[in-house]
Amino acid sequence: KVIKRYPCAGLLAVVLCATLCGVARGQRDLAAFARGLTKPQRRALGFRLDRRTGKYPAPCETTFFRLLKSVDPHELERALLACQAHVLGPPTEEDRLIAYDGKALNSARGIELASAFSVHTGRWLGTEAVEKSSNEIPAVQRLLARTDLTGKTAVLDALHTQTETARQIVQDCGGDYVLTVKGNQKGIGDTLRQLWEGAHGAFSPSAIDFRSG
Repeated sequence: KVIKRYPCAGLLAVVLCATLCGVARGQRDLAAFARGLTKPQRRALGFRLDRRTGKYPAPCETTFFRLLKSVDPHELERALLACQAHVLGPPTEEDRLIAYDGKALNSARGIELASAFSVHTGRWLGTEAVEKSSNEIPAVQRLLARTDLTGKTAVLDALHTQTETARQIVQDCGGDYVLTVKGNQKGIGDTLRQLWEGAHGAFSPSAIDFRSG
């Protein structure tokens, strides 16, 4: 697929390189980054030659806007994960603890993303957009649906401490979980305390802190 004179593969390569270089403010900064590419770099990316000037014009803001609007996010995610695996190799034992967290993007008009990443290595495992008028819970559940947690442990904050998310991690994804419980989650803290006290004689002592968070 081509947008104007630019192949999508070349534009996505620019986005990837710009991201690795710390560019994270949208199509304006992407266009500025592209203008800094050399003639050989633009030619290697497949940008078309302007025969009138003998130059390879850099894509503008509008081009990147059209690219980001039209690309399939899941298809892009698969491509980026494949690129990461090519560079880093397959996951290791250090990638067994996986955190799920949501963040609002800077200069993105309130767009929020939920992402999964390895706690110890920082390896990225996927991202899902949080829908408007919603929260992280459905986004993380959609992300979990395409994540293999076999032999891994998912770590989530108190917002996700609920039955369906816990069930999905264990039954659908084959993993374990560590969920946070805060003092304002009525009933859960007392239930856990009662369960722990009831099982205290059957298991070895463990240092568990039930203080309200």
